[in-house]
Amino acid sequence: MNSNTRYLIILLPFLAVLAMMPSGATGQNNVDRSLVEEALARTDEIINDVQSLIDETMSQKARARITLAIELQKRAWDNFNGNRYRTALELTKEARQEANQAKAMARIETQAEAMHARLIEETMERIASASNILLEYDLKDTRPRKLIQQARDLAGKSMENARQYRYQLAIKLAQTARDHAVEAEKQARTIRSVAVVMERRLELAERLMERAREMIGNIEDENAVRQLRMAERQLTNARNLYGEAKYRAAKMMMERCEKTLRSLIRRFRSYSPEDPTAMIDEAHRLLERAEEIVGNDPPDPETDAAMNRARELIALAEERLSTGRIDAAKLMLAEARRTLQGAIRKGAGEISKEGSREIIIRAERKGEQILDILVSCKTPGAETLYERASTHLDKARQYQQESRFQGAAAEARIALNMFNRIIEICSGH
Repeated sequence: MNSNTRYLIILLPFLAVLAMMPSGATGQNNVDRSLVEEALARTDEIINDVQSLIDETMSQKARARITLAIELQKRAWDNFNGNRYRTALELTKEARQEANQAKAMARIETQAEAMHARLIEETMERIASASNILLEYDLKDTRPRKLIQQARDLAGKSMENARQYRYQLAIKLAQTARDHAVEAEKQARTIRSVAVVMERRLELAERLMERAREMIGNIEDENAVRQLRMAERQLTNARNLYGEAKYRAAKMMMERCEKTLRSLIRRFRSYSPEDPTAMIDEAHRLLERAEEIVGNDPPDPETDAAMNRARELIALAEERLSTGRIDAAKLMLAEARRTLQGAIRKGAGEISKEGSREIIIRAERKGEQILDILVSCKTPGAETLYERASTHLDKARQYQQESRFQGAAAEARIALNMFNRIIEICSGH
């Protein structure tokens, strides 16, 4: 037997043992067993924590991830028990990664669920508020009702998508539903405000109409009769528009009717600024001036509310005056004037130093013209009105010096309006 044959006989048992060992087993134990076991234990903790979090959610994506993590971790333990430490370590790392992904998904969807729930809750609250306003005041305007229905439909679609775990679309639909509901509530409140004021103004116009008829009587003044007939048509149109739920159109028609009636009444009675009825007329002229400055539809809710408040105060002053409560009427008119002056200052917007100064100069020139008119004016109270206008002009000059240009312009406009009124009453118009 030669030497090569002898060596082969010796090596055969070792080769047989190597052949029976699992593939890669020679490199598996290069990893520290205790470190692998610690890694496996840590992954177990993470999976348990994530499972608790997922159990509180409805996230199907997160459940699929954690299921995969559990399967990988089981395989990791099987390899560890088979002394395949390196494979066990790789598998537990994959399992941990899947568990962390599941946790992230669960958190995202939990936040989405909460956001969606808040949006739907707010939407329903706004819908209820708008619906209650429309029902309580029997408002028939179709615009807020359409918005309410659209909000309900969108909320329903949103909840259906949430049940199918499509939270991105569900939240988008819920946000749109909420916006529709907010707008519906806003419109309902605005319409309610207009409707409440309109009811008062219709009552006031009826009283003004009676006063105008009493003053005109049977006089043969074709212009006055024509003006009265026009006011009657305007009042009828305003009442019809109100009955048709065309509140804004009714409001505009009502304003025309009031101006027509007041212009008519002024033609047939003497003027005295101390007379409460004259004070009411002055308040209405200030109201008209404020409306010109801030516009027919004030964009600022605070200014709009102030204008409506002033209208209500003037209407209440009319009621108090009709029952002989003159002092109460005067107090309400004083508050109405303050409210309107504030609205004018706010609604006039930003004005430059030069702009306010120009308005003051116009008022000063008008005041100089008034002095010549007052010499020959026989109308009682004209001088008192001039003094009040001069007081507003003094305030305008003071505000101008204090660099309060917006207030200066507003006070100058009020003075200018009063000066123009003196011209009207002294010329008999």
